[in-house]
Amino acid sequence: MKQKKTTQEEYQKCVNKVVDYINLHLGEEIDLKSLAGISNFSPFYFHRIMKHFWVNLSERLLSGRGLKQLHVCCATPTFR
Repeated sequence: MKQKKTTQEEYQKCVNKVVDYINLHLGEEIDLKSLAGISNFSPFYFHRIMKHFWVNLSERLLSGRGLKQLHVCCATPTFR
């Protein structure tokens, strides 16, 4: 019998999709609304989730390839 995934696991799955997207589109301009759409959350809620997972993301993106773009996206004044 399968166990239901926890909220944390569901959020992690969405965050992983976003990180994968960023890694595949490093040379492109990516905005917060687009990333929120990929995660299936509103821009406001997506921003909150990303702040929560920031430590894990920084470890995954330690090379810095997508970290700069993600930081610019999540640092927009509207969603602070």
